[in-house]
Amino acid sequence: MEAVVAERDRIVAEYTDLIDSDEDRATFGAKLGLARTVFPYVENHNFYVKHWAHSVVWRKMRDLGRLFVEAGFYQIPVYDEHGKHRVDYVEGQDMMAWVTQGPITDRTVEHLGRSDVGVTMLRRMFKENMALAARGEDPLGVYRDFRDRIDLPCEKNKFDAGVSFAIDFIDRASSRFSPQADALKKLHIKANENRKAAAG
Repeated sequence: MEAVVAERDRIVAEYTDLIDSDEDRATFGAKLGLARTVFPYVENHNFYVKHWAHSVVWRKMRDLGRLFVEAGFYQIPVYDEHGKHRVDYVEGQDMMAWVTQGPITDRTVEHLGRSDVGVTMLRRMFKENMALAARGEDPLGVYRDFRDRIDLPCEKNKFDAGVSFAIDFIDRASSRFSPQADALKKLHIKANENRKAAAG
């Protein structure tokens, strides 16, 4: 990790030296400081993974959602009776955030300035890692060595809380609109009973 931090600092120093004025260097330093304070994952593979997930996985999920609708599966309501976005469940809030962003920005007409060095670096990293993947090599964030499972306490607390969490989740999330919602609840109740019986 020390080598990664040293390389990061070397690159930042080189780019800072390329900036002409003290004012622009101060602006760059302020933006970099903000990024490191508020978004520490911007400079490591988590941002790459998050970007990949939101751009590729969600696009595929929307495609899959269209197939489900065409096949007659239930549709989740996006708008209420007044034409406003439904935000009374988590996925409704997510959909409102996706839809209200507007169309995809045309990046070919943007004009990046000296203070946008971080944006340029991030895009270069994306392109370099996409090229690695295209050649069959591992991009950032891929670990092939054996690792023990990492337990996430917040997930364990939710899903080991018994049947109540599952029932609440069905009642409060988009699954409440499913014609199978009651059957799903019964399934969770039965699974919980079986787990207790097996535990003795």
